[in-house]
Amino acid sequence: MRVTLVALTIGTLLAMACGSPSESQPVPQGLTAQSEPSQETSAEVKIGNEIGNRLPDFELTLTSNGERLTSTSLVESGRPAFLFFFATT
Repeated sequence: MRVTLVALTIGTLLAMACGSPSESQPVPQGLTAQSEPSQETSAEVKIGNEIGNRLPDFELTLTSNGERLTSTSLVESGRPAFLFFFATT
């Protein structure tokens, strides 16, 4: 009985800690996000397959719904994208 009560208490505390909103920290002056990259920044980024390089241009059609996906749409979304290419022989 006592072990169950301790486990229930710990579980409740963990659930409350994970669900509580954290206090937002102010963003330092130099670290604010830009809505659009400047021409200088976008011109300096190399296209390639190394970390930090820009994604090469491509376009593909998704087989599930026929929607077209482009590398430009991935870059403009502003979210990280992970591309995984898999082939079998």
